[in-house]
Amino acid sequence: ASLQSASEHSILLPSLSGSALKVIALVSMVTDHCAYYLMEHGTLLYEVMRCFGRIAFPVFAFLIAEGFWHTETDEVLPVLLGFAVVSEVPWYLLNGADGAHNVLFTLALGVMALAAFETLKKDGILCGAVILSIAGFATWLGVDYEW
Repeated sequence: ASLQSASEHSILLPSLSGSALKVIALVSMVTDHCAYYLMEHGTLLYEVMRCFGRIAFPVFAFLIAEGFWHTETDEVLPVLLGFAVVSEVPWYLLNGADGAHNVLFTLALGVMALAAFETLKKDGILCGAVILSIAGFATWLGVDYEW
């Protein structure tokens, strides 16, 4: 009886489609970039915009992970790496040679880690070693967000 009572009083939250999540991530990313590149650092508005912009990466990472299960890795990974290489030019022009790389490399390494997990999940030690190797490679490469 208590379970039925709890379900009667539960709040139904609206669900968000993949397209809605993409728009949220895109708007927060643009807000973050506008603050970082166009505003005086340290102001209240700057901090609020940067805080809102921090939503983008986890949402994009979620969408990449969700898409991994619905798309072939050999279709996604080359496209992601291609965009990562192409977007490295504007990244370099905006940030200079700071030793870091754009976030698309981080997302591509995430897809590689998911593919490794899917392929090697029955051998836990090997799977863990490969995923840790990918994380180490991310750190060595200096990708944005590292691991």
